Amino acid sequence: MQLAELQLRRPSDLLAGHSQRKTQRVVPVEYTRNIVTSQRAQLQKWRIRFSHISTDFGRQGMKDLAEIIPLLHRSRRPTFFTHDLGFFDPVLCHKDYSVVCLDVNAKETAVYIRRFLRHPGFRTQKQRLGKVILARQRNLSFWEIGNQELQRLGWPKP
Repeated sequence: MQLAELQLRRPSDLLAGHSQRKTQRVVPVEYTRNIVTSQRAQLQKWRIRFSHISTDFGRQGMKDLAEIIPLLHRSRRPTFFTHDLGFFDPVLCHKDYSVVCLDVNAKETAVYIRRFLRHPGFRTQKQRLGKVILARQRNLSFWEIGNQELQRLGWPKP
């Protein structure tokens, strides 16, 4: 399966039942990378708009920390989703972005992106900013600015 890098344009589309909002609001840019083709199709099926990092912005083969972190700094309060666990580092906590490392099966990526953005502790941009999060099947672990201890949250029951 081919891996791709994506940018989600409307994270509000990830909230079930809220894709047809009466009032439009400006939402932050969401970046993801290393999403298998089937998961891109699932995101499209859920009417989540996205574009490829390598074709719509940036370039193919961007270096992880050397080029992606500066991209996050130039963007307006993004949330960055990746399967690269090298990004799960408290040094990367920054007030203007958040990082979500997905330690889940590649075939479940779309489900976990949507599930994360629905989580009561991370639903809003304000709740996500300044955090580096590890999303696993059983729970979420995260570091945040101002707290040196690793924190954990469970997934809400469906």
